[in-house]
Amino acid sequence: MSKWSIIGGLMCLGGILLYGFQMISSLMGKPGDYNHLCIYDLVDPSHMDWIGKITWFHLNHFLNYLASAPLYLLSLVTGAVILVLSGLLSRN
Repeated sequence: MSKWSIIGGLMCLGGILLYGFQMISSLMGKPGDYNHLCIYDLVDPSHMDWIGKITWFHLNHFLNYLASAPLYLLSLVTGAVILVLSGLLSRN
């Protein structure tokens, strides 16, 4: 196994664990009180103001989508892409 496949596997595992812990925390709270953890929740909103200042609409929309997407989903997709690329680009 290459280091890239290990990184991809760990990112997928991290996404699964993050999703599991979010589900457990939603079971402990009030019904309907579940929110996905996203990048906007992790950083100060003033650090994300640069996204709104981008003049190209499509890039602005894409970056807003990435920053507001669930963090477990970003981790799973990134890990899966790294795993596939490491499998395709392996030199065996």
